[in-house]
Amino acid sequence: MAIAFVYQTLRQQRFPVGRERVRRLMGALGLQPPPPMQPKRPAYPVAAQADWPEGRLQIDATRFRLDDGVAWVYRVEDVKTRQCIAASAAPTLNQERAAVTLLEGHQRLMSLELTEPRLVQSDAGSDFTSGRFQQVCQGIGQWVRCRVAHGGMGILALESYL
Repeated sequence: MAIAFVYQTLRQQRFPVGRERVRRLMGALGLQPPPPMQPKRPAYPVAAQADWPEGRLQIDATRFRLDDGVAWVYRVEDVKTRQCIAASAAPTLNQERAAVTLLEGHQRLMSLELTEPRLVQSDAGSDFTSGRFQQVCQGIGQWVRCRVAHGGMGILALESYL
């Protein structure tokens, strides 16, 4: 209630209004201000397509609407062959499910005696930037962020049908 009052008063007096300004004024008035915003996580740089080596894996999560809710399907592809090498489903985005699916794909390649280090590509979703997923990527090779328009799963799937 107090937040709305301070906000409306500032607007009526044509002051620039922002979250931090409202916080400071509420503190000065002896009102309980809202907690400060949490700092944003650092943005992960997007790897240039020219820097992508052979032997890449791509992982992505796709949301499906179901009659009783939603599901997320994690899919790991070998970029060169466009082969799906692992897939799994979860009711929510989940860093552990993403890591396990990536490990399953890596183990499948290992069973085919394809043992060289891999470059893992994904977007910068919270499941892929989590500590657990990044730890798995370090064990496999390295991770880079890519945009969907620059080689993401949507592009890979579309190219498969052309």
